[in-house]
Amino acid sequence: MSREGVERQQDDPPSDETVSPRTALKWSLVAQMCARAGQFGLGLVLARLLTPQQYGTYTVALGFFLILLTVDDFGLSKGLVRWPGRFDEAAATGRTLGLCSGIAIYGAAFGLAPVIADITSTPGATPVIRVLCLGVLLDSAMQIVPGASLQRALRQDLWVVVELSRIIVLASVTISLAWAGWGVWSLVWGSLAGQCALSLVTTLLAKVPMRYGFDRRIATELLRVSAPYSLAALVSAALLNVDYLVIGHQLGTVAVGVYLIAFNVSSWPTNLVGQAVRAVSIRSFSEIEQQGGDVGERARRALLLLFGGALPFAAVLIAIPELTIRTLYGSQWVSGASALHFLALLSIVRLIDGLTDDLFFACGHSGWILAKNVVWVVLLIVALNIGASVDRLRGVGIGHAAVAVGVVLPVVCVLLARLGVWRRELFSLAAAMSVAAAVAGGGCWFVVRHVSA
Repeated sequence: MSREGVERQQDDPPSDETVSPRTALKWSLVAQMCARAGQFGLGLVLARLLTPQQYGTYTVALGFFLILLTVDDFGLSKGLVRWPGRFDEAAATGRTLGLCSGIAIYGAAFGLAPVIADITSTPGATPVIRVLCLGVLLDSAMQIVPGASLQRALRQDLWVVVELSRIIVLASVTISLAWAGWGVWSLVWGSLAGQCALSLVTTLLAKVPMRYGFDRRIATELLRVSAPYSLAALVSAALLNVDYLVIGHQLGTVAVGVYLIAFNVSSWPTNLVGQAVRAVSIRSFSEIEQQGGDVGERARRALLLLFGGALPFAAVLIAIPELTIRTLYGSQWVSGASALHFLALLSIVRLIDGLTDDLFFACGHSGWILAKNVVWVVLLIVALNIGASVDRLRGVGIGHAAVAVGVVLPVVCVLLARLGVWRRELFSLAAAMSVAAAVAGGGCWFVVRHVSA
């Protein structure tokens, strides 16, 4: 073991509460399965209680909220997970910085709400944005430090409890209000209720003292790595939400609601497999890097796990998008299937890109992430506007896939090669998995087509 690794263990000895990365990954998969199963079931119910226009209004507000949620703490939550010293020495400073940034960002959200509503041709979105974005304050004031504490200790077993609490509260409030006729506001108040439950349960389980303080040295070190990552995350969030703005502006609110269902379906591989792996990746990568171990080997194993878990999902979505949406959500949402073919390809690139971002961050290369994402979002805005004007929702899906597969994926592969991750054997295994998934998807398409005939 390196001298740095010994010094780190003396400074921040492993807690009895910390579990192994393998065990944490298993619990992370359970947490994601609980969360995604809950979201999936909730979506099925709400698709029959709400209209595409109501979904569209909420989607505009949610997209803006998610963009802000990536920067409300300036990346401090990831910085606290990566922090090489004792956690408690940085927690108070991180909590203070996060609260200040959250207040400032909510003020900006309140002022920008009418502008976003006007750009997306969704006049009813202004009050929805202002109320939904109160979640920024909840996250920055309560969630940053305890959430980072659980991730740092790899306590994904406790995160199962957190996710179950959130989804139960969210679903109960949302369905009750939607059934009572609250429309789009049922989604807003349900989301806030779920986030309150998330913050409260995380705080209780993490057992981190609610202390505020400020140490200039700690603040500088936290922001040095976290701020570039936060800017990159902001651009990444824009990547996943700029399509809603483009669709709302060019095609209207109903098209936004229909597209939301298609995008959510395409995100199944990313949300289930990708989020489970990424919940433990930064802590795992940073610990190996700080101890002088082979980060590349751990990254290759994680990439193969992502491929193996996500490719079958993507193959089915590419093969039978119309049947998938019609069966699950009903015929009023099936027009979004024209984009689902291509959004499924995007989901695979997002998996690889997300894990790559975590690897770069753990190794201290946040600037690479920011540069890549800036190029991505600039090209994407152009592609989405052209696609929407030429071929409506299908054109939006094509624009997403063209930029992701044609530009971003090659760039990510080059960057992984620079870190010694993207080797020939990894490429060969990934190619074999892709061929197997393509054959399975083709078989699925043939069976469905034959049965329909």
